[in-house]
Amino acid sequence: MQNTIHKISVVVVMCALFCGCSIKKTATTVIGKLAVDGSVVVESEQDVDLARTSTPSLILTLEVFAKGNPKDKRLAALLARSYGQYAFGFLEEDMIRFKDSDKTAYQKSFDRADLFYQRGKEYGLLALWPGKEQERVLTLSLDEFKKGLAKFGKHDVPALFWAAFCWGNWLNLHRDDPGAFIDVPRVEAMAQRILELNPSYYYGSAHSFLGSIASARPQMLGGSIERAREEFDAALKIDDRYLMTKVLYAQFFAVQAQDSALFEKLLTQVENGDAKALPEQRLANELAKRRAALLLEKRKKYF
Repeated sequence: MQNTIHKISVVVVMCALFCGCSIKKTATTVIGKLAVDGSVVVESEQDVDLARTSTPSLILTLEVFAKGNPKDKRLAALLARSYGQYAFGFLEEDMIRFKDSDKTAYQKSFDRADLFYQRGKEYGLLALWPGKEQERVLTLSLDEFKKGLAKFGKHDVPALFWAAFCWGNWLNLHRDDPGAFIDVPRVEAMAQRILELNPSYYYGSAHSFLGSIASARPQMLGGSIERAREEFDAALKIDDRYLMTKVLYAQFFAVQAQDSALFEKLLTQVENGDAKALPEQRLANELAKRRAALLLEKRKKYF
């Protein structure tokens, strides 16, 4: 994996130094393909520590090329995905691990996750609404915002998902701030649009995303335990080999419902699950198994 990322970095630097405007489009195509390949390699990696140390190099490589190609929506969407996955997979795991044992380490992880989700959100929205269009869209009423989402088609689903993923997880970090809930309906609307276009995208994660939101939000602000269960069950029906769905089911729904039996059942299933069942998402499944063990270790904190 490190060799693949190194190749990408070398090509990026060479293009930045020597590529003229006349061949920039060709260079963009080449880099875009290599960047996607690098992302695939990371997501299929089984060694979590190797993936953790290598991913920042890939992100920085994407940043370099994105700065020179600000209109490249594919790179913007890939950056949103990369920032979001790193924050969720590694930094949020650290937050769970250190929350009650090391305040300094917890705050450092929180601050980095906050930054990474913000960057991911910005790139995701850039992939959907370039330039000043984004500023206009974000000032629209909720109804107008929802109408605007109707213009997106199936090819926009990745950008929609990762923009919503980063935005929603950033809001979740700030769920104790009443002002953070103002934007939750917009994120939900984006997830609903994804379900309309491609409900199976990323193993039905739009369903588990909505399930997490429905679990975390107070009932007086639109939260619903019943809806949360339905969303998580829908995600599992699409593909139960993606183990992180069960982790989120336990972490958000089971804790909010105070169902300790379901919490242990789901996380034990993940611990005993086959991380190799989805080779292209080996890293996510390995991270799911690690988080399941961590949550089980801390079960008394939740019940």
